[in-house]
Amino acid sequence: GEFELSLCDAAHEFVPASAREPSAVILALGVDDVTARAEELESEGVAMLSAMEDEPWGQRHIFVQAPDGVALDLFELIPPDPTWMKAHGFA
Repeated sequence: GEFELSLCDAAHEFVPASAREPSAVILALGVDDVTARAEELESEGVAMLSAMEDEPWGQRHIFVQAPDGVALDLFELIPPDPTWMKAHGFA
């Protein structure tokens, strides 16, 4: 398997307010089917911290609350929006 460590600004607009505590830890985990994983976790009583969101840079993701209080950003890669990519110098 492949592992990637991503660091982001907790004040970034895509981070839900409930995950912006100064000492908060957010772990981003890539999965094959984020919708299925979110439905599975929600059925097990895991707290959803955000709605499912498709980002223009090519991620579908949702934030969930792990039992130990860590926020998890579950994501899958999707095709990015070509207009957004071009506007941000990626195409």
